[in-house]
Amino acid sequence: MKRNGFTLVEMLAVIVIMGILSLIIVPRVSKFIGNSTDTTYDTFFQTLKGATQQYFIDHPEEMPEKKEVGAAGSDYVTITAEVLIKGGYMQSLRDPENNKITCDSNSYVSVNAFKKAGTDSNVDTTYLSYKVHLECGSFIEDRTFTR
Repeated sequence: MKRNGFTLVEMLAVIVIMGILSLIIVPRVSKFIGNSTDTTYDTFFQTLKGATQQYFIDHPEEMPEKKEVGAAGSDYVTITAEVLIKGGYMQSLRDPENNKITCDSNSYVSVNAFKKAGTDSNVDTTYLSYKVHLECGSFIEDRTFTR
């Protein structure tokens, strides 16, 4: 006798196997997507910091005044992402979770310069502190880098 099609048992077996595979694959893909989003935000922080460093190379007159560590009245200079984009120091940052949203309008870098008096050779060491504020949709975070 000639058989056309699949039996009910064969169809159920295929559905069960597909269900098991989806239980294994979906969480791994979701984790991969989450990790790539975190990596993108990390890259955005480094991009903002690097663009600000390049901005100050081109505009040294805008660098904050160096003060002694612990001195009152810290002198911060804030550069917005929009200024960095208009100046050609970086491209617009797009939210990895929603490509239609940019992270430009509320993101900025605040820079503080301070010096530490030298001990052995009386050479002052200048440090720059970069406070990077990133707003991308629902992601809002500040990170500080010292150089």
